[in-house]
Amino acid sequence: GRPRGVLSTHRATDELFRPGGLPLRLDSTTVMAQAAPPSWDALTLELWGPLRNGGTSVLIDGDHLTPAALRHHIARDGLNTLWLTSSLFNLFVDEDIGSFAGSTQLAIGGERLSPGHVARFVRTYPDIRLFNGYGPAENCVFSTMHRITLADCVGGADIPIGRPVAGTTVFVLDGDRPCGTGEIGELCIAGTRLARGYLGDPCRTRERFRAVDIAGLRVQLYRTGDLGRLDSDGVYHFHARLDRQVRVHGHRVEPVEIERQAGGHPAVAQCVALPETDDHGTVTGLVAAYRTTAGLAPGELRAYLAARLPAYLLPDRLVEVARMPLLDNGKLDPTTLRDLLPAELGTADRRR
Repeated sequence: GRPRGVLSTHRATDELFRPGGLPLRLDSTTVMAQAAPPSWDALTLELWGPLRNGGTSVLIDGDHLTPAALRHHIARDGLNTLWLTSSLFNLFVDEDIGSFAGSTQLAIGGERLSPGHVARFVRTYPDIRLFNGYGPAENCVFSTMHRITLADCVGGADIPIGRPVAGTTVFVLDGDRPCGTGEIGELCIAGTRLARGYLGDPCRTRERFRAVDIAGLRVQLYRTGDLGRLDSDGVYHFHARLDRQVRVHGHRVEPVEIERQAGGHPAVAQCVALPETDDHGTVTGLVAAYRTTAGLAPGELRAYLAARLPAYLLPDRLVEVARMPLLDNGKLDPTTLRDLLPAELGTADRRR
């Protein structure tokens, strides 16, 4: 799609990274890797997070941070703090989990977390503080954070995105109606760190930054397009993207449900479900690409999913892939992934 510029304020950065603004420890002892592209809001975290608090930002050579580079900077510079997208985190865990040794805290996010990868990391490094950080650029890097424990990862669990951080209030809305505890709705963000809107795009700004009456008060908020819920402990959970919902043969389908169930299989390292369309753009079915750690055949995974999903949610195709392609910012590249998948498979790999 077309990139859009977010008019984030200096106040938002200062308020987020002042002492106590985040559960992530940012002080004079913090040595953080600066590896994010300069056009991405993660640059704000990696640069001003430590510098605002007397710490150190380590500039990473090359286009991307690699496990080898991480080892190098931990040994040479005392790097102890790191931010990775969940897809890049998965890659590091798979390729060289030992590269994290010597760090003390790590924030991951930007996409749904893989409970299997997270559990493996927590078991390997119980003393490294691991956080799930959630938030759009429209609210300056993070809106909520959660300290992850092993209990969060059991059985392919839904790892929480946590509680609001400094200058942030989160609402779960169905349209303009506040949702009850446990009810899924759109995550909407308010507070003093909201952006002023989109550069040169007043129509998009009016669409996403809106004032809503909540409990008798007029609240200016940003509609994230993310579905989530608030649990009885006051902790927020991410559910899915509104724009990932598709209608297949009359059924409204959320691909994340397939991904969540597949991720619960002990031999599945990662799964991504994508809609398949005809020449007119009509969704005709679903394909699920997955990586396996133990040679799991498509038929075996189908049987596993069939015992856990209604028939209309079963993918029409299951495809094993060697890797999940990433974008320059470390997130999954669904377009390239789709191009890697064969157009047709044998009948053993298709739903009959």
